[in-house]
Amino acid sequence: MYEEEFNEIDLMEIFKIIRKYLLLIIIIPMVFAGIGAVVSIYLIQPVYESSTTLIVREDKDAEEKISISDVNLSKSLVYTYAEMAKSYTVLDNTAKTLNIDKLDGNSITVSPVKDTQILKVAVQNTDPVMARNIADTLVHEFTLEIQRITKTNNVAVVDYARLPMWPVKPNIIMNTAIAGILGFMVILLIVFLKEYFDNTAKTEKDIENILGLSILGAVPNFNHGSKLSYGKFLIKDNPSSPTAEAYRKITTNIEFSNVDNEIKTIMVTSAKQDEGKTTTICNLATVMTELNKSILLIDLDLRKPAVHKQFNLSNKTGLTDLLINKDDYKSYLHNISTGLDVITTGMVPANPAEIINSRTLKELIKEMAAEYDYILLDTPPVMLVSDPITIPTYTNAVILAIEHGKTEKDHAKKAVNSLKQVNANIIGVVFNNMPFSNKNNYYYYKSYG
Repeated sequence: MYEEEFNEIDLMEIFKIIRKYLLLIIIIPMVFAGIGAVVSIYLIQPVYESSTTLIVREDKDAEEKISISDVNLSKSLVYTYAEMAKSYTVLDNTAKTLNIDKLDGNSITVSPVKDTQILKVAVQNTDPVMARNIADTLVHEFTLEIQRITKTNNVAVVDYARLPMWPVKPNIIMNTAIAGILGFMVILLIVFLKEYFDNTAKTEKDIENILGLSILGAVPNFNHGSKLSYGKFLIKDNPSSPTAEAYRKITTNIEFSNVDNEIKTIMVTSAKQDEGKTTTICNLATVMTELNKSILLIDLDLRKPAVHKQFNLSNKTGLTDLLINKDDYKSYLHNISTGLDVITTGMVPANPAEIINSRTLKELIKEMAAEYDYILLDTPPVMLVSDPITIPTYTNAVILAIEHGKTEKDHAKKAVNSLKQVNANIIGVVFNNMPFSNKNNYYYYKSYG
């Protein structure tokens, strides 16, 4: 049972890999086949073949009766004569007769026809006329040499050589097919080597097995893999999209995490940059308001803030100004929609780590938590700077954003270990940019409403 399941998984993975690179798997063999055809037609010199046949018989008068033993003797002589036909003497005499410098024995094939007295002589040459002339001349010189050595006339021509009309080499169809097969094998090798050495997270099992974390939800890729531009929200613009439904599932799972342990402040981070943490937190904040929850989203990525770009907000003033001036935080709120407020970073400070770890910020977040159902904190990537490591000490939960095919497993594992060292409550992973799949029903929804 387990073996069958394992094999099924392997086959499914292979199928996914092939489907992922299907266009390349189709195009590359076609390119190779095209190259093979071009080389065969334009670069390889055509070779022509002309052949003649001889018969080895017993040298007797017409009145004499030929016995079985005579026939068997002739059959045995065929193999001896086949070797003699390509002797240096025959080849040299043929070359002299044709007035050519040297005759290549590799271009000549002398083969006995099994169980017969027949010898077949085939000659290949780039010149069809020369191929015919060599075949006829070789046979003539061979019969003369047999007469000289054996003092008999027991070799006769059955068919004289003809002028070949079509080349035997190159075989354009065969070369094209071989090149296409070679191209197919090359691209498959490259694809599977790439996948084999690819250390990025590509499946939920990768995350569960390596990180030991549950998947809060998998978000399908935007517009079939295109990047989501700042200032555009698929959730807001298309609330019935597969992406919107994925975030609703994530929100539901967060709510389940809140059953036993109260969660009000949630930190969203990633191992490295550009793995979808900001997009994740902004869309989560938007979806959470559908549950009639009051949400405050704070951009704590003081080195590379991006929340204001997502919401098309001004970032002239924000959190850093609030902390420095010790103003009322409500004057820094940007109301996005009913139930959703945002505080941007403001000016980028010279000492972001000190600000993030300051008592003033901790007390401020505690104050805000009394006014909102959820405080969402967009924080820097864990593996790039030390800033986010202290944040879990004053938050209730951490969500790790991982991007399909981009986040390296080792980096994700190190990020989780760093968070666990400060006793972070990692409630799960958001798996971003997953390919659409009809099999996994929460990746695919039909529009409604």
